[in-house]
Amino acid sequence: MRLLQIFTITSLAIMLFIGCSKKSDNSKTGTFSFTKVNGKTYTATYVDAAIPSKNGTFSLQYQTNSTSTRWMFFVYVDNNNDLGLDVIGQPIVNGVSYTSNSSFGRTVSFYGKLDNESLNPSRTTLVFEKSTYPGQIVGSFTVYGSNNTIIGSGNFDFEAK
Repeated sequence: MRLLQIFTITSLAIMLFIGCSKKSDNSKTGTFSFTKVNGKTYTATYVDAAIPSKNGTFSLQYQTNSTSTRWMFFVYVDNNNDLGLDVIGQPIVNGVSYTSNSSFGRTVSFYGKLDNESLNPSRTTLVFEKSTYPGQIVGSFTVYGSNNTIIGSGNFDFEAK
């Protein structure tokens, strides 16, 4: 009987330990995606590198000083196509919508080439939900052409290192 109690307690302790232990998932690093108005979506996975060098990856370059920040997203779609999103100016306030011609002391610019064609955006709107560097970066954006038509929209959600 005593042996059964020891076995039961040991088994419960092992199950409790296994159930409560955290497993780190290094494969889930986050994504940057952009969907053109025709419905085609391009998705890249975050890499902690100065400039991404593999197809389907992106990186973030971050610079800051006491009065301004500079966020530069580099998206490497493939050998012929890439995207960029720059946010330069005063520190970011989450939940505020910023545009290319923002009066909030910030410049937002989106640029790039997809399907071997330049996107030629004229305006970009951008909202950060989270902007802790290093840490989680979450946001969404919409890109407009010269005649105010939507070229596409995108979002990003990743853990910056």
